Amino acid sequence: MSTRPRQPVRHRIHRRALSLAMMLVALWPGPMLNAGEPGPRAEYLLKSAFLYNIAKFVDWSEHEGTSLVICITNDVFGSTIDSIVGKPVQERQIASRHLTSPQNVHGCHIIFIDMQDRRRATEFLTTLAGEPIVTVCDQPDCTRQGVMINLQKHEDKISLEMNLGAIQRTNLKFSSKLLKLAHILSEP
Repeated sequence: MSTRPRQPVRHRIHRRALSLAMMLVALWPGPMLNAGEPGPRAEYLLKSAFLYNIAKFVDWSEHEGTSLVICITNDVFGSTIDSIVGKPVQERQIASRHLTSPQNVHGCHIIFIDMQDRRRATEFLTTLAGEPIVTVCDQPDCTRQGVMINLQKHEDKISLEMNLGAIQRTNLKFSSKLLKLAHILSEP
């Protein structure tokens, strides 16, 4: 007979399940996500799932509101971001918004920055510097430009690269579980 309390075991199992789920998403090949979908749509469905899972591993307790808003610059996700809208994260529900200007970032919790237009991406990063908003991109070396998280695509898989300097300039608290799954860039 075990003398361990039940709750910590349950929490350990829950934590392991969360870690396993995050690793599975990280290793899941894009085209297998939805075999009937064309490549780019499947890729952005997978990236939407990553954004949702990233939201789970950030402490949002200091942020007000009942929604957790994921904002997208340009329209790179199309309607695929809708696949996570309404899902729960820390007693909130995911909402999405498309941004047309860096001046419209108020109310965003996570912003996916399309780095294809470098000038515009730089405007967003300048506006967001030090703000408690998670910045995400999917282009090579974008974390070296100040983005917090890069969803790097390697063949049919996506991995995480995180810029600790960019994260530390905000008051956001990321779970160590997420940090363990990522390649860490410690440059400023």
